[in-house]
Amino acid sequence: MSTVAARAAGAIGAVAVVCFAVAFLADPTPPVAGSDTVTVLRHALQFSVSDRIAGFFFAASGALFVAFAAALQHVLRDASQREAFVGTIMLAGGIATGTLQVLDAVLFFTLGARAAALDGQTAATLADLATYGFVFEGFMVLVFVVAASALMLRSRGVLRVLGECGAVVSLFLTLYLVTSFFTSGALAAGGVVSIISFGVAAVWVALIGLSLLVLEPRALFGPPVATGRAS
Repeated sequence: MSTVAARAAGAIGAVAVVCFAVAFLADPTPPVAGSDTVTVLRHALQFSVSDRIAGFFFAASGALFVAFAAALQHVLRDASQREAFVGTIMLAGGIATGTLQVLDAVLFFTLGARAAALDGQTAATLADLATYGFVFEGFMVLVFVVAASALMLRSRGVLRVLGECGAVVSLFLTLYLVTSFFTSGALAAGGVVSIISFGVAAVWVALIGLSLLVLEPRALFGPPVATGRAS
């Protein structure tokens, strides 16, 4: 594995998560799915500038995540020699995740940009489209996490530990997807459980990025497997 490739992948992943964090902090409490039109319109008007900032950085995060998935596949290519299709699945999940996030960001940005001109029903529809878009992005993230974890479990270093953590992340993502059926309470789509569940996935990606950025290949993959001498 090239150390330069690992550093590049780590830097891309870390910046992607930073962009995501900036977007979230710009507007951490948008209305949950199914909110009444008055609540949605009031929020859209109050956070018009913030939502445009959030949309921009969500899009940047999505684009960088596509690059991260491609770079990570390159880094893990040795682990995927016998199961190359797993790396392809991981890349496909990463591309789908990033693409949908950019599309969701367009909705978020549009809602902020046109807030003053929208009627309540239109604003509520756009808000729900954005919310459910982010929730169903979880399907793609789940594909990425499961495939990446499967590859990482073939190492014997820090990446193996992160692969094991991927199983826990997958459980949170499953719960994240379940929130699509709720419009009230803690499980409401876009509510506290959604934020925590997707946040766990973001932290996992950040840990992968930081590990690739600062650790040497031996620490990432573990010591090479010893081969016996020919007698």
